[in-house]
Parts: sequence; C-alpha cells; structure tokens
Amino acid sequence: MVHTVRGWFDRHTSSSDRFFCKLDFKNAFNVLSRQHFLDACASHFPSLSRWTTWCYQDSSRLQFGAHSLESARGVQQGDPLGALLFAAALQPLALELRQGPLDLAAFYLDDGVLAGPADAVAAALSHVQLRAGQLGLELNLTKSELVAVCNLNPADVAGLFPPDLVGADGSGRVRRNFELLGASVGDADFLAAGATAQVGQAAALLDALGSLPDPQVALRLLRACGGMPASSTLCGVCRPWPNSPAS
Repeated sequence: MVHTVRGWFDRHTSSSDRFFCKLDFKNAFNVLSRQHFLDACASHFPSLSRWTTWCYQDSSRLQFGAHSLESARGVQQGDPLGALLFAAALQPLALELRQGPLDLAAFYLDDGVLAGPADAVAAALSHVQLRAGQLGLELNLTKSELVAVCNLNPADVAGLFPPDLVGADGSGRVRRNFELLGASVGDADFLAAGATAQVGQAAALLDALGSLPDPQVALRLLRACGGMPASSTLCGVCRPWPNSPAS
C-alpha cells in the first residue's frame, strides 16, 4: 500500500488537479457495528459464522474490580479474529469506492486512502462519511490529511472539502509530507529524515536490549519487538535512493 501510494505520486507530479486524502476513524475497532461483521462473516466465512455468532451475538460483560461494562460494539481486544472481522465489515465500502472515478481507493484495516481528481476525492469523502455512520464508525476529519500533488493555494479548495479538513480559509491543513502505515511519503528530505529516525529508534532498542542482565528476557523482547519482522518491515517501506543499484 505504501509503495502504491508513492507510485501514484510519482505518476502525477505534474498534475494540476490531483488530490490524496488519508482517512482516520475515531476508535474504529471498538465502535464498529457487530451486526455488520456478523453478516459479513456469514457471507464470506460460513465455517466461522457459528463461532463468531456465539462470541458476539450477545453483549459481553467486562469486569474491572467491582465495576462492570456491557460491551455491545466492536471487536474484543485481543481477539485473533478481530482484524479479519473488521476488514470484512469494511470491504463493501472499499468495493463501492473502487467503482467510482477515483485513481486509488484502498484500506488497510482502519487506515484508508483516496486519490484522484479534486471533485472525485471530495465526493468519495462524503460517501465515506455516510457509509461510515451506517457501519457504526465516525470519520475523524481533524486527524485525516489532505495532500495536494501540485503547488496550489489551499484556499482554492476551501469550498470543495469540509472545513475540518482544510480549515475555514483553506490554510494549514493541506500537507505534502505525511506518514502512512508507519512509512514516510513525500519529498526526498522528508523520506531521509523518516528513515533516519526509524533506524535511530531501532538502534536505541537494540542497545537497551543488550544492556539487560537476563539474556532470556532480552531474547524474548528481541523476538517480539526488535527482531527480523521489525527489520523487514523497516526495509520494506523504505524507498531506495535514486542513485542506488536497487532503483
């Protein structure tokens, strides 16, 4: 998804009407309508349907000391099926967006992106707001980000996009450098700074693990937090420099 977005930006660097919007939902996993993912599970994963229904058809009582809370929305934290159920509920919306005039519409769980002409992105954003409400979700425009590919005056799009996204006068909300799924997307300096920061964090983590007195604890933490999966992810989302052999 990161490389697809970067490729889209590369293809439209000279476009004068292309916009990219990164979507953010409020507390998405905890407020998703359970009926929607139960229906999606019955349709796409019938072998899991009876188990999922047994787990989620009725409210769950969460106990904390003398206090109890009836949990009736969203997936339970720690549920191994939680990500699958969330994605299944959101899949119809993703398919609807792909039928429109957008250049790009994709979701990785609760992280969504829209890209295309300004009017198409604005219309898709309105559709997402409507359908999100039907799914029990709420789009958080104050944390969503709008990116203009070309160098234009943000005030020119103030009337096209919601004020929470671009500001009343169009200033301060149109960004050209941003992060997507933990990876940097933007100009060369921003990419270099992001990669350097991630490498610095990884080096600090490894140094801290090496200073632990118990090697078994250090190994356990290394496997869980700083081993090959973390390194592979970092390498996978970093873009090769233009003068590197890989490019």
